Amino acid sequence: MNGLSNTSSASHPKSPVLPPAYFWSFSLLAVMSHFLLPLYDLIPSPFHLLGLPPIVLGVGLAVWGDTIFKREKTTIKSYNMPSKLVTGGPFAISRHPIYLGMLLALAGVAILCGSLTPWIFPALFAAVIEVLFIPFEEHAMETEFGEAYREYKSKVRRWL
Repeated sequence: MNGLSNTSSASHPKSPVLPPAYFWSFSLLAVMSHFLLPLYDLIPSPFHLLGLPPIVLGVGLAVWGDTIFKREKTTIKSYNMPSKLVTGGPFAISRHPIYLGMLLALAGVAILCGSLTPWIFPALFAAVIEVLFIPFEEHAMETEFGEAYREYKSKVRRWL
């Protein structure tokens, strides 16, 4: 990591649980919470099926971002130093489209469940990503790419 962990003001766990693990865990917890503690039925059947499009769109956005990282031969792992500044495709509208896709899919899961309780998990996912990953990643990008990243950052919003 080029000494980043010693010089970065952004904290990052030494053995991080990667964002997909949070996504899958929170998806499972959202569904479980719906069945174990639904609290309030927000979205009646069949309208809960409106959760399917955000799930498909979110997964598609995350896969698209992942595909671009692989094509550009740069790391997708948040604890590794990036080798390229990717600004095309979904990265032209969001600095973190993979996280945005995961968040959108989690919101779709909450809609699909239809009750209030699952909405805790998209909010919790956004908070975890915002605290544990984005500061570290953005610091690494600025360290590695300097002015080019700062210019990109001034033009493209963090989430949307």
